Amino acid sequence: MDMEQLKLMDMYIYPRGQKTLLDLAEGRLGNQKSWKLGSTILDRVQNIAPGAKRYCSLHDEEQEVEREQELDEERQVERPPQAKPLPSSVSPELREYFRGHHVDQAISSSAGAHHYFSNTLGFKPLSHYFRDAKVASEIGDQLDESMVFVTSDFIKSVKGNNDKTFYLKRFRWIVRPTCNGVSVALLISNHEAEFFHLKLMGGAIESFVPIVRYGQLHLSVSDPESLPAELHVFGGSINASAPVLTSIKRCLGLHPSQTSEWNRLFGLGEIEVDGFVPPSKRQSVLVGCPFRNSPVNFLVLFLAHARHLGGETRTSVFGQMIDMSEKDLETNY
Repeated sequence: MDMEQLKLMDMYIYPRGQKTLLDLAEGRLGNQKSWKLGSTILDRVQNIAPGAKRYCSLHDEEQEVEREQELDEERQVERPPQAKPLPSSVSPELREYFRGHHVDQAISSSAGAHHYFSNTLGFKPLSHYFRDAKVASEIGDQLDESMVFVTSDFIKSVKGNNDKTFYLKRFRWIVRPTCNGVSVALLISNHEAEFFHLKLMGGAIESFVPIVRYGQLHLSVSDPESLPAELHVFGGSINASAPVLTSIKRCLGLHPSQTSEWNRLFGLGEIEVDGFVPPSKRQSVLVGCPFRNSPVNFLVLFLAHARHLGGETRTSVFGQMIDMSEKDLETNY
């Protein structure tokens, strides 16, 4: 029996780890990198993705699959520290809403919805949900105009002043007001859902189930396309259908598709490398985007750490849309 121990380089041809796309392209082109086409390819890679990294072998090679499995086994799962939960209670604004929710039908605009749900009843804008998370500085007030509102109990997580990203509540229960011409969703806590389910026999409360897997059955009561895009974006709908994905792109301010038009606009500096269209360059198709700067990087980390979807997002429809293979999930968050 041959007991010789082979080095990984000898077994798999390629060294373990990652290299920049530029290094990989130069290696693949070999002597051809000095040719005109080779130089054009290298210049294009340098302009579009100067710091992007990939695994050294192509994903369609068998040894790459084996190395991926080894890396998965070695990866340590970061667990959040112990914390004491804050006590739950039914939010007064939700009580007030159910006492007079027949007013919903008189609301027909975004401005009217904000005046009623936020100013009159006291529901919090979606941006308050992130106030104790690390992404709070990234989000700021950009989600204040969202049609998704949260209760004061839904915002509660754990005691202390440290980063509470790991303890953010999942998007699980919503109330859908019957407004005319505007789609509104109220995110409520498990405690509130149980309390009002017994009193209202569940008729006004419905579950929200993010579209996480390919071919996932439609489990939410409402049609996913009728829900505000922010529910899907931050709830974790990483394998949404084409219509929902379109609304997600619009919400994030991403150019609809990477076509020749995308290349032309990128060359003119009208869109960023991840497809984000700055506010000054937007057309009417992106008029509903609340973000002033690209949300892609912090959203990738949010899905990984708050929704625990790092591995799933990488191979999802959403991950392919933003080319998540180039996003570093090991970044301190």
